Parts: sequence; structure tokens; C-alpha cells
Amino acid sequence: MNNIIIADVLYSTTDETFYVLNEVHDNASKYYAETLEDVFNKLKQDKWEQCGKVNRSNGLLANLFEKEQNYIAVLEE
Repeated sequence: MNNIIIADVLYSTTDETFYVLNEVHDNASKYYAETLEDVFNKLKQDKWEQCGKVNRSNGLLANLFEKEQNYIAVLEE
């Protein structure tokens, strides 16, 4: 089974780029579930909006979510 990660994302106004940080989001534990689809549903119920994809430092894509100008990345490893 793949490991689901919910990581903080930094938006840099200097170069207008999103960066996936190596930090687990503070409230990540309340969103974890068995499947990625279930995680997405929990996030959407809590008013997070999926707003695209973001590149990670290893070149892989993660799902980008936004809520009140805060960003998180959701990915499977």
C-alpha cells in the first residue's frame, strides 16, 4: 500500500513559484484515510479547494490544495 503524505507548501512571491516543503502539515492527521480519494473528500469537506498540481523537488507531481491562502500538497509515495 502506498503512503499518503500531506505536506506544507510555500508560495514565493519573489519568483511566483510553489514549493513543496519537507514538513507534514500540522493538521494532516485529521485528513488521513485509506485511499487518496477519501483524503480528497475529507479535505473538500473541510473547505480545502483543489487548485492544480505542483512539482516536487524530485520532479514528481503532487495535488495542490488551497484554503484561506494556505497551501498544502497531497501525494502518494
